[in-house]
Amino acid sequence: MTHKIATKSVYALTRGAWTARWADWVVELRHLPTGWRGTVWHWPVGTRGRRLGQASCFQVPLLAASWAATILGRVGARVMVDGQPRALIDCLAFTPAPVLEVQTDGSVPS
Repeated sequence: MTHKIATKSVYALTRGAWTARWADWVVELRHLPTGWRGTVWHWPVGTRGRRLGQASCFQVPLLAASWAATILGRVGARVMVDGQPRALIDCLAFTPAPVLEVQTDGSVPS
């Protein structure tokens, strides 16, 4: 039996924690008492993730996701549809996130 996990666009996120994978990158958005925090990881499947950046105090998840998309663009993430660039933020599909155990060096266990 296969279970399909429902995904949400950044425009439909509610409080909580959410992740989206794009190739070898993972975006985590988490609601905190002070606002939304965005974290971007380089995390090829089967490896230890490495945090590329983190920023907090965004008032809405869209701003946190926009910041994350900027970081992803700096490290080479691109979306092309019919040869034309498309906004990465519109392609991210978020699912409820587990709590990640971050090591002191910024990595997570595989």
